[in-house]
Amino acid sequence: MQENNVPLFVKEYEIRYKDVNDRQEATPVAVLNLVEETAADHCAYIGKNVYDLQKDGIGWVLYAGCYHMKQYPRYREKIKVVTWISMFKGFMGYREYRILSEGGEVYGGYRGLWLYFDLEKRKPIPVDKIYYEQWPLRNEIAIDCEIVPYKNKIENPDSGKSFAVQRFDIDSNNHVNNVRYMQWLMESIPDEFYNKARLEGIQGTFLKETVYNRHVESECKIISPTELVHTVTEKEHGTLLATAKTIWVWE
Repeated sequence: MQENNVPLFVKEYEIRYKDVNDRQEATPVAVLNLVEETAADHCAYIGKNVYDLQKDGIGWVLYAGCYHMKQYPRYREKIKVVTWISMFKGFMGYREYRILSEGGEVYGGYRGLWLYFDLEKRKPIPVDKIYYEQWPLRNEIAIDCEIVPYKNKIENPDSGKSFAVQRFDIDSNNHVNNVRYMQWLMESIPDEFYNKARLEGIQGTFLKETVYNRHVESECKIISPTELVHTVTEKEHGTLLATAKTIWVWE
């Protein structure tokens, strides 16, 4: 796909049984999995497969992002995830995504702030010039949302859940996958929100890594009838791992 002479990378998917909730709609976790898969394929498309990058000790690490969904695709529905880069800056890249119906209707979008990362030294490094050459910048954002990293812990949470980090939580970098934090976040949401409202938007920040056999605490606080705030903390050291704010629409 190409618009305004700037190529857009497009992946097509069909929503599977495992992707949906009891409304037969794709879950927020399923949508973010497809977004992540599309980014990985965009890397492979320019000859920078994520596993080849790992061999060189380099990777793209998600630092923060926001998304807004006005409608979730349904079971067996075919969709498209469209992605492009809106800006490079030093060791950062801003990646945009739109989720479209098979016919092109916009269901929602996502913006991610990614760090180009030295996996051995555990620190960001300048973005390699190949990305500037192979991923032409498109001066457009996917949704009207500014990515604002948030680093505060919750005081007096309304609900929470504890988890041990399991093997299936770990990705190919031997750390917990970003989407898993979203799954932990969803588990601590009060039943009244989860069962009777729809997640419309999220603003999230990933601050620290955690690994297999650690224990985490996911906590949630109700700010208003439509807004929740969240933290995920490693219990062994009290380290704040991730934060989020979610926006809900009541059915």
